[in-house]
Order: sequence, then structure tokens, then C-alpha cells
Amino acid sequence: MDATVDKIKHLASLRERLVETQKRLLTPIGEFEDVGNKEMATLIRKTIKKSIEAVDKDLKSVEAKNH
Repeated sequence: MDATVDKIKHLASLRERLVETQKRLLTPIGEFEDVGNKEMATLIRKTIKKSIEAVDKDLKSVEAKNH
């Protein structure tokens, strides 16, 4: 298989994993907000803020390399 095709395939898989990770991090925050527990949503968001930012940064990096 062509190296370029392999690269695109691997980057697409990595992007999918990062999107899933992002969803897993953000889901509990949304769930607490949905039930009106803004305090817990804020606490979780502050606690994992750097993780959310890191996944966002990595996702943007992968998307940039895939174009």
C-alpha cells in the first residue's frame, strides 16, 4: 500500500480516537449541567481543563497534517 494512503489512514484513525476521548471527557460535564448540577459540572471542567485543552490541541494538529 502507498505510504501516503497509509499515513492518511493512520491519521484518520488517530483523529477518531481523539474525538472519542474528547466526548468521554465532556459527557459527564454535560450530564451534570442537564440535571441542573452546575457546581459539579464546573468542578469537573476545572479539574480536567488541561486534558480537554490538550486533546483539542492534538486534534487540531492531526487535522492539519491530514490536509
